[in-house]
Amino acid sequence: MRVLMTGATGLIGRQLGKALAARGDTLVCLVRDVDDARRRLPFPATCHAWNHLCDVPAEALTGVDAIVHLAGEPVADKRWTAAQKALIRDTRVLGTQRLVAAVLAHGTRVRALVHGSA
Repeated sequence: MRVLMTGATGLIGRQLGKALAARGDTLVCLVRDVDDARRRLPFPATCHAWNHLCDVPAEALTGVDAIVHLAGEPVADKRWTAAQKALIRDTRVLGTQRLVAAVLAHGTRVRALVHGSA
């Protein structure tokens, strides 16, 4: 199975990615910083640069069967100022909207989208 994952460098994403890779799945990750992700990911993956303000690269969806969407600004790292709360919300809402739009436009094989958020 070819799985597209967001939030792969996070606590849950790293563990889930290892489990998916161990069972033989191919992973494609949307990450903010490709070089940093390649250093941090404990599993093999093809990485594409993406954030919630940009369209999802169409090539990232090529052949994808399922999506695990875990991306979002961490909720415990900083004080919850008005700006931080907006960022926490926007990374989840706008990111999900862009991901769904990309699936509708390019993800003809996608059979499942799982979304987890703090």
